[in-house]
Amino acid sequence: MPPDFHILMRCDEVACERWTLPADHRIRRYAPGDEAAWARIERAAGAFPGRVQAQVEAYLLDRYAPDALARRCLLAVDGVGRAVGVCTAWREPQGLRDVASLHGLAVEPASQGRGVGRALVDEAMRLFEGLGETPVYARVPVKSLRAIALLMEVGFYPLRTETFGDHENPFDLAAGALRGRLDARTYERFMDTAR
Repeated sequence: MPPDFHILMRCDEVACERWTLPADHRIRRYAPGDEAAWARIERAAGAFPGRVQAQVEAYLLDRYAPDALARRCLLAVDGVGRAVGVCTAWREPQGLRDVASLHGLAVEPASQGRGVGRALVDEAMRLFEGLGETPVYARVPVKSLRAIALLMEVGFYPLRTETFGDHENPFDLAAGALRGRLDARTYERFMDTAR
């Protein structure tokens, strides 16, 4: 099991294409009550180990302003309306201003590898672009190999020393943990694009 720390990433310009979801899926905005599905998805994807559903729901409602969630939280739903993925186009305090931060990208394991995460990221990036919020930052667990590769595909690069919000940047530790876990080509690109 990889260490429990994160890599910080940044995207300076939004250049996302419209990614096609599976035919029976769509993306919609958060509505009150969606915290149950959100927590279920996060837990299924491996976030919040050791916490029960109710604890995760309470955390999400405490961490995120409910009125802003309706504008900034995106859910991918399947053909029967069941949420299978989530991503939030959030803002984090950075000194005297806020910075754009892609938060909580999570897709249920059964829906991974089908373009759901990519479509959520593309939609969130378009949301940031429409609000004039760039650059966009992301804090990604080193265990989330698919998310790291996906974010690099859409223009994010790893940060060697820069930080955002109140996050520490353990780049050297993260890079070491990723060596041998990311495929060789992705790891080489990870190191080559790090700034």
